[in-house]
Amino acid sequence: MTLGPLNPVEAGLTLGLDAADAHLITGGLPGIIRTWVPGTPPLDFPEAECADPASPVFSVPESTLLAEFATPDQARRGRPETAVALLHKRWSTWRGRAVEPLIREALELTASAQALPWPDTTSIGGWWNRQFNPEVDLVGADRAPVAGRIHFTGSIKWLNTPFDHHDLHALHTACVHVPGFDPESTEHAVVSLSGTTDLPRPPRLVWGPTDVLNAWTATA
Repeated sequence: MTLGPLNPVEAGLTLGLDAADAHLITGGLPGIIRTWVPGTPPLDFPEAECADPASPVFSVPESTLLAEFATPDQARRGRPETAVALLHKRWSTWRGRAVEPLIREALELTASAQALPWPDTTSIGGWWNRQFNPEVDLVGADRAPVAGRIHFTGSIKWLNTPFDHHDLHALHTACVHVPGFDPESTEHAVVSLSGTTDLPRPPRLVWGPTDVLNAWTATA
């Protein structure tokens, strides 16, 4: 029997915290979750762990690397205060990028349950060119790795500000570069931590945090 990590909903319920943050920090790994005192705020936990180089936050990932690489390059954290300052400085940006695979997984789970507006969607990924300009966070297709039809493109904004008309304009500008995009039939989706403002051309699908977590509870 293969035992995988806890999913975001399970991690959040175990710790009594925002499910996405709990999962992003722990990876759903029980070895890390069991050392997190339930209710401890997301940034307080890694801040405390930075002072202990033997903590599971470091030792569990390290043991995983050692199982795959005989002599991995290792950074040995001797200045925890520097690590903490960097954590606070980069948290919002890192969280916004790290959550993207979780959201794609949630959309794929929902697609498999035939609960998206595009019932023929089976694969959801992202797209970017060699220069990473533009980048499109979400691309829903009928199959992978080579799509026959692109059903939707979309954007993820996991920040404390709502998705607004500037973000929508950026999506409309970027998505035309996706191979297979059809302006007549390809629609749009948005996943936003802080909702949206009044948009002149609202996407067909708009998700918030609750919708993301429902993907796991609905398919449990």
